[in-house]
Amino acid sequence: MDFKNKGFTLIELMVSVALFAIIVGVISSIFFTSLQSQWKAISFQGIFDQTSYLMEYMSRSLRMAKTDSAGICIAAGANYQKTHSGRGIKFVNSQNICQEFYLDTITNRLKEAKGGAQEQYLTSENSRVTAFNIAVSDEADLQPKVTFLVAIERKGLKAELVSPMEFQTTLSQRKLNIQ
Repeated sequence: MDFKNKGFTLIELMVSVALFAIIVGVISSIFFTSLQSQWKAISFQGIFDQTSYLMEYMSRSLRMAKTDSAGICIAAGANYQKTHSGRGIKFVNSQNICQEFYLDTITNRLKEAKGGAQEQYLTSENSRVTAFNIAVSDEADLQPKVTFLVAIERKGLKAELVSPMEFQTTLSQRKLNIQ
């Protein structure tokens, strides 16, 4: 009996196991890279959606602000007043309610105070606002302007998944300062 051709040699088995290990390693590396890319995309999309809503909400409120002729909310005759060392803005909104947007430096989240009601967070607890700066052009302008910048990032994730974003917009008040 000839037993030479009835199986695999040790070298043939080692080569096939090595090839299998290389193929599994390459496939798992591709899988983990695509999974990490998906996590980053989801993180980016969440921050983008939140910031998009935030910018639209704040822009609409600030555009519709009115002059405080009585000086009840801010200085008489003013349209906007910076608060919280330049990290907040106060104004009279379209319903004649005193409204304020500001950065809570303890939680690093944006808050809204409206008409004496309980303050509300505008950003989620999964995000961190790293900057909120406001510039107001209100001196003797017929149409006051507000520029605000929001820098926001996702917190609690690995550094490569943070997805920091900065948004800046300039808007003008819809109602002219004509007496």
